[in-house]
Amino acid sequence: IEINGQKVSTPEEIIKIVNNSGDKELIVKVERNKENNEKEIIEDTITPKKERYLSVGLYFRREDSTKIAFLDEESSLEEAGLKVNDKIISINGVDVKDDLNKLEAFLIEYAKEERDNYDLNIKVLRQNDELEFMVSPKVEYAYYIGIIFKEAKKDFGKSISTSASATGELISSSIESIITLFSGKAKLEQMSGPIGIADTIARVDGVATFIELFALISLNIGLLNILPIPPLDGFKILMVLIEAIRKKPVSKEIEMKIELFGFMLLIMFSIMVAYSDILKLG
Repeated sequence: IEINGQKVSTPEEIIKIVNNSGDKELIVKVERNKENNEKEIIEDTITPKKERYLSVGLYFRREDSTKIAFLDEESSLEEAGLKVNDKIISINGVDVKDDLNKLEAFLIEYAKEERDNYDLNIKVLRQNDELEFMVSPKVEYAYYIGIIFKEAKKDFGKSISTSASATGELISSSIESIITLFSGKAKLEQMSGPIGIADTIARVDGVATFIELFALISLNIGLLNILPIPPLDGFKILMVLIEAIRKKPVSKEIEMKIELFGFMLLIMFSIMVAYSDILKLG
């Protein structure tokens, strides 16, 4: 219920605090149910364990494909020359073509070894050409306290508070994504339009995951719609505020021209994202 004085209610909150603390001791308070249904609060000190992993900064769309969907900006792989839509076929001589689980398992086991360096020899298929790259991934560490969370009992009140907390985290994450988009840091291949979203939904496993994804999409659409960009609703709100400040209406002709211009830009952007989605599905 509490770590280092911070209240926690979700696994995500616990994982975040543990990772941010590094290998420092944590003061943990837990609530334990006794046999007579009474609850007791127990306080203990725990030192997180450290686990090494390789930060390669690449992402995939499907479990049955090792085709790169997008790369982190300035990642070691991008600097080495790998590109989106390259298909990884081997890593350090291990055949991983179309087997993402095998690729991930190799990286996990490789990171556990004690080595002077963790250089990777990655062979990719780019169109019809086989290319080879030497990559020096960033070595990072994650921390854990050795607990596995069980599914919580159904409780309406708890479900409401947990949902509110999760929604807050989604909103925060969505706002960060929007800021990244308009700051120019986001790349086209990192975005998804209707085609990419449909592909993602088609691969969702389970009703709960589908509902969570649907909520995330709805939330993002809602946040984007209130931005003051023509022809979105946020632009209409901006026009109303301007009219309220000026105390006279904005010229309908000017407003329509601005909306038409914005609509044209939106259509062009949608076509570019759709084209990128089609390439990623190939």
